[in-house]
Amino acid sequence: MVTLNGRRTSTLLNVRRVLRSLRTTYGPTRIVFISPRAQDVLRPYLLRGKTAFCFVPAESERKRQVIRREHRVTPMTPFQAKRRRKRHPKWSPGACYVNDSYRRAITDAIDQVNAKRKREAQKAGQPLADGDLIPHWTPNQLRHTAATEIRKAFGLESVQAVLGHAHMKVSEVYAEKNLALAAEVMQRIG
Repeated sequence: MVTLNGRRTSTLLNVRRVLRSLRTTYGPTRIVFISPRAQDVLRPYLLRGKTAFCFVPAESERKRQVIRREHRVTPMTPFQAKRRRKRHPKWSPGACYVNDSYRRAITDAIDQVNAKRKREAQKAGQPLADGDLIPHWTPNQLRHTAATEIRKAFGLESVQAVLGHAHMKVSEVYAEKNLALAAEVMQRIG
């Protein structure tokens, strides 16, 4: 979804049903435009109360636990079935995701997939090729990628408008130069 809009991670994680505008930490109000494709992705999450967060960690954790139970290999023992939840657990899911939890979820998922691929390759007795493992990345890299794509298609001023930058120099840092365009220019001028 970040690549569909180039939004800051914190903006996406704090999406609530009311999407009029968002007040930034620094004071100015920022109007957030959401593309039709991103709206299609968000639509199921918008069917909540006006002030409810669209993405709730507790819901995700409940779904994860249901899937774990369904895929359980050994039967549950009577002791496990009678076990009660702690009144005050050391950790419980928050009301909404934060930047760090989102980044950690991505990192953990990549680590799990890579570990599984390594185990499978080891069992098969085959070495892993460079492209077999998923490279580590961060959510902010998606924002940079979106900025680069927007710059290629619509220009630098569009990057500034979509990403909500106050100064063009910030947009220049986010959007990489179009090297293909530079190569084409050099081909044309000989």
